[in-house]
Amino acid sequence: MLWVYYRYCPVERPEVRPKWFSKQLGLVSFAQSLKQYISSLRSNDVKWALYIDRFEELNSNENELLDKLLKEFDIKIVKLETKSNTKAYQYVLNEACLADDKDKILFVEDDYLWLPEAIQEMNRAMDTIQFVDYLTPYDHPVRYDFGYYGGADLPHWENRIFLNGNRHYRSQESTCMTFMTRGKIIKQDRNLHMIYSPEDKKCPSDRELFRRLQHLGGYTHNRDKRRLLLGPMPSLATHVHEPFLAPIIDWEKLANATKKEYQKLINSL
Repeated sequence: MLWVYYRYCPVERPEVRPKWFSKQLGLVSFAQSLKQYISSLRSNDVKWALYIDRFEELNSNENELLDKLLKEFDIKIVKLETKSNTKAYQYVLNEACLADDKDKILFVEDDYLWLPEAIQEMNRAMDTIQFVDYLTPYDHPVRYDFGYYGGADLPHWENRIFLNGNRHYRSQESTCMTFMTRGKIIKQDRNLHMIYSPEDKKCPSDRELFRRLQHLGGYTHNRDKRRLLLGPMPSLATHVHEPFLAPIIDWEKLANATKKEYQKLINSL
């Protein structure tokens, strides 16, 4: 079983977005990728929950898109009033901890653009790469920026490259809060996720969380179970936050293609 926990908020940050992106477009790209994955299954083994914070602020285009997606997918809509990134994450984290140990868990933020094959590739990697605990779809450009103002990546204890499907996968120091794991892992690590998503902070401390989970840097001697985060090369999705678009992929070209599919969705209502 794959459980999808998609967090959506209509409030935008135009100062960090390229003009060709919208959160609606991100949602459509994810839906297309999920549809491709479902079509590859013998039975629909997917449960999708869409958590919408500030639901009353959805505009007419967002409501129209939501109506269409509800006709095409079996989506559980949950209305939140947290008005907080960290509080919303805490909410979905607790929901995810109800899953069975073997279930796959996919946490999704609303400012990503997804390749059509992304969900299928991630599921294959999660099922076949023996040592993976957490899997991100995002090949963050910071991985290649040794002069990054926030500090270069910490040295990692796992330096192997894994070949799976149509991608190579490498260890990653950290990622954002869009990732795949399993029910057993998220339940065991719940307290750490809560610690690094405090209610008084605007956003989860994602980089520090994944350093802590993987025992990197100052966390080398921690006694809890050490985790491994892997990510694809090239990326399967990108955080659409300038200047941090994943390298190699032409994301604007993908966005333009997704816009055409978006229009087809709306016209089919």
